Amino acid sequence: MTTFLWQQKRQKITVKISTQTFRHSYAVHLLQNQVGLKTVQKLLGHEYIGSTLIYSHAAQKESSNKPLSPLDMI
Repeated sequence: MTTFLWQQKRQKITVKISTQTFRHSYAVHLLQNQVGLKTVQKLLGHEYIGSTLIYSHAAQKESSNKPLSPLDMI
């Protein structure tokens, strides 16, 4: 059992998550906080900008669904 799965079981996390879930969340949060697309591309190790653009669309969709509070940035 990997460390990730062991921790998931230990913390009693019942929803299905993966390391890709964290990667996606990280990318979307960066883009929602106005980090540049090229910077996110570099941080995620994407060779092609098109791969990073997928996260950009998800970030726009999520941010249009709910108002953003200044406290969310803390």
